[in-house]
Amino acid sequence: MAHAESPLESIHIFDPDRKEISQSATAQVMYDSPDAGILECLSIIAGRARGGLNFRDVDGKEMLVAPFDRMLLKQGKGNLFIKHIGPNTTNKQLHELFSVHGEIFSCKIAQDIRGKSKGYGFVQYRNPDDAVKAISALEGSAHEGRVLSVKMYLPVEKRERIDRGFTNLFVKNLPASVITKEELGKLFEAYGVPTSLGFFEHKIGGKSGFYGFVNFASSEIAGRAVTEMNGKEIEGIKLYVAKALNKDQRLRDMLKLQIEMRNKSRKLTLYVKSANNEPLDEAQIRAELAPFGEIRQVSIKKQRVSDTQEINAPIGFAVFASEESAAKVD
Repeated sequence: MAHAESPLESIHIFDPDRKEISQSATAQVMYDSPDAGILECLSIIAGRARGGLNFRDVDGKEMLVAPFDRMLLKQGKGNLFIKHIGPNTTNKQLHELFSVHGEIFSCKIAQDIRGKSKGYGFVQYRNPDDAVKAISALEGSAHEGRVLSVKMYLPVEKRERIDRGFTNLFVKNLPASVITKEELGKLFEAYGVPTSLGFFEHKIGGKSGFYGFVNFASSEIAGRAVTEMNGKEIEGIKLYVAKALNKDQRLRDMLKLQIEMRNKSRKLTLYVKSANNEPLDEAQIRAELAPFGEIRQVSIKKQRVSDTQEINAPIGFAVFASEESAAKVD
């Protein structure tokens, strides 16, 4: 497969080390020139291999050939993350689109186990300044019927430390006139053409309703749409528009809310025990604690005295309406 006229120094094939079974693998090919030590010659030979083999079809898959630069890979400078790539876009087409703005070190579209595009990919430039040019030229541009999102790639650890903003919106409480995806898009047409729309029906208590997702090219546009559209009254109904959360984010927020509610409940709730170990009475508890503030709820544990009879136990709980009122009792 490598050029026959250029002697090889070594070939190393690496295990892709993926959880899913994959038909792809990674190899490092090193050439040895006739005049060892002449870097220009080595560069020409390696470049010749790259030009002849890059994007060549091998068993229905595109071969990707790139120079190996450990330092550039480690630093990750000039690396772009591209979303909303068309399902039929090839690595070669993506390379051609971005190569106009500078020399590309590597270019790859992410694929699933069946070799189908996942709709996103990576382009890394040798010169980080070229990556900035590409963002300026291609962010929000149309390609293969999609609006591209072109951003600097950030590793996970850095993504968690900054406010990444959001582009995808969750919309509910839709007016009765909105019954299609196209009509949902019209509600937000003042903010530009969405990169994608989702429209779904749900039933609650026997009643049907609709909700949807609206994705924009930039977080600035999405943020403005939330500010201006959330709570806006349309046909007598207040629209709900907020940042769309993925499953992990929803679970994280739900857990956080549960912890906050639990902590608040502890501050509002007092443990009550009868001094003489006699059964407690709800009216008596309310009367004793009323001077401290409003009581929302009183609950008394039950104590079984026979198979058919239960009486109030000498233990109960009182829940105040405010933390200030509960604190007064302490």
